[in-house]
Amino acid sequence: MQKFNKSKFQTMKWTLILFLCFLSFTPFLQAQVQDAVLFTVEGVPVHVSEFDYIYKKTNGNNADYSNASIQEYLDLYIKFKLKVQKAKEMELDTIASLSRELEGYRRQLADSYLVDKEVTDKLIEDVYKRMLTEREVAHILFKIKPNATNQDSTVAVARAQRAIDALKTGNDFAKIARGSSEDPTAETNGGNLGYLTAMLPDGFYAFENAIYNTPVGQVSGIVYSPMGVHVLKILSERPARGEMEVAHILIRDPENMPIEGAAQKAQKAYDLLKSGQNFEEVALDMSDDKITSSKGGYLGFFGINKYEKAFEDAAFALTKDGEFTKPVKTRIGWHIIKRMGQKGIEPLPKVKSRLQSQITQDSRFEEGKKQMIDRIKKDAGFKEDPAALNEYIKTLDMDFLSYKWQANDELPVKTLFSLGSTNHTNLDFNEYLLRNQRKRLQVARDSQVQLTAMLLYNDFVSESCIKFEEAKLEVKYPEFKALMREYEEGILLFEATKMLVWDKASQDTVGLSKFHSANREQYMWDERAEWMMYTLTDVDEKTAKKIYEFAKTKTPEQTQKKFNKKKKVIVTTELRMIEKANAAQMTGVQWSAGSVSELKKLGENAIYNFSKVENILKPQPKSLNEARGYIIADYQDYLEKEWVNALRAKYKVKINEDVVKGMIRS
Repeated sequence: MQKFNKSKFQTMKWTLILFLCFLSFTPFLQAQVQDAVLFTVEGVPVHVSEFDYIYKKTNGNNADYSNASIQEYLDLYIKFKLKVQKAKEMELDTIASLSRELEGYRRQLADSYLVDKEVTDKLIEDVYKRMLTEREVAHILFKIKPNATNQDSTVAVARAQRAIDALKTGNDFAKIARGSSEDPTAETNGGNLGYLTAMLPDGFYAFENAIYNTPVGQVSGIVYSPMGVHVLKILSERPARGEMEVAHILIRDPENMPIEGAAQKAQKAYDLLKSGQNFEEVALDMSDDKITSSKGGYLGFFGINKYEKAFEDAAFALTKDGEFTKPVKTRIGWHIIKRMGQKGIEPLPKVKSRLQSQITQDSRFEEGKKQMIDRIKKDAGFKEDPAALNEYIKTLDMDFLSYKWQANDELPVKTLFSLGSTNHTNLDFNEYLLRNQRKRLQVARDSQVQLTAMLLYNDFVSESCIKFEEAKLEVKYPEFKALMREYEEGILLFEATKMLVWDKASQDTVGLSKFHSANREQYMWDERAEWMMYTLTDVDEKTAKKIYEFAKTKTPEQTQKKFNKKKKVIVTTELRMIEKANAAQMTGVQWSAGSVSELKKLGENAIYNFSKVENILKPQPKSLNEARGYIIADYQDYLEKEWVNALRAKYKVKINEDVVKGMIRS
């Protein structure tokens, strides 16, 4: 479908691989109720849905569906399909190396595609939806230390359940929080954490789920986090505030200063601002925040929960850029806050890549994968035989925890689990363990035989589930099927073009020579100058002038013969061929034979130089070697055109003109 140069084909091939492996998939254009045939090549149909998909994907914003655009791309796609038909006739699709290459592409694509579609995209959508809302949350915490015993955990859970039971009978949440919560701030705030929004730090996914899944005014069940167990109450919700850009003037309130002193100074600053004095000048003169005072008090953008509630509420209450607050009291002193700008939550396309990076590094990502595995198990009718698994584990000894372990392939074959109609046996598990020896040794470091085996078995089940689902991607996702078709046909096209065009263009010396001879007038030198650079070394000024005058009327060879001796070479030359279009490079001379530049001395050394136009050459054809790169590229074009013409003559192409007209929109 496209024209390739042999000098670039390897780079283009790997660019194609990387591009498709990490492609952000665009929505696939589903076939209409009747997916009409647009054209056929030797009876092989190409439907509207296929052409529409590739047309829009290739042209992007330029896909205007105009008559000219559709006709142009239709011609390109027919050429592409003609070449693919030839590649299949050559049975390139049966070559083992190409089949392995295609399978490699599919594996790379499927590995990321399934997880992206079912896990990453869903998590991104969930987080973004949550980002649009902030919820005011109160909690009661019962701590569980990282090294806590099962008994400690049981006690914490029981205390949390008692709190829930008490709340169900109508007890006040804040009162219970003050009396039982192990959050030290609960005594003063009744467990109120203020407004929270997604996404919360790693490890707090369950906490975040409880925040957004519990109705406003209601109490959650028991919620786990790295801190322990919580009971939450959702007090209220509001649209996300976004971020506010501010500057401030800070008057610190140290313990040894009377409250009136700091307050009075803040009021003085406020009065100056009200009288019209510049905010930046007042900040520089009066603010105690020396980090920002020299920058006019500029703090930049901030969102919720970065600063104290009083500061945050006052800043977000400002309605216009340039507006400033009255003095606002926080724990460190008094602030006058100026609004510089505000921005809401950006559209999903703008934040998607950032969210994806955060999510894939968060524990919620593994939780999402686990949910996907559970869904696959359910859909596939997953069944396992715990007795067969236990029997297998009993055959393992302490060598299983070391590199010495060898799989026993003589075991009676028994099914450990099944997915759909596929059984996975103990021997399949053996093969998995051998293939993942590094993982086995890593898990075994701090584990016992049975625990290590179970952990690896769970990984084996997960891997098998993903492979089971990946095998159905073409059926489940039409866009995946389309991409795999692109892969396959792209590989076939690449190989056929390499064999019949690129390699031939560079290896067919007779054909290349004939092509050059027939098209010599296309590869012409412009008018050129033989520009000779003279360098005189280890000479005095008198000798340099003598050589200079001699060279004006003599050839370089005559000049060197006269002044160079066997033991002392003082005249060296360098010839440069300059086309007239580049005449500006020839400094100090005119575009005429015999033109000579001035004689110049280089620094304090006994070195002189000058240049001379020895000759002006008329336009003449380039030799094959002189224009080889251009000639090979043009010969490739010639061979490709001849190839396409031959394919058009060989294979019957039938275009459904009515269907083509139906695609044209303008």
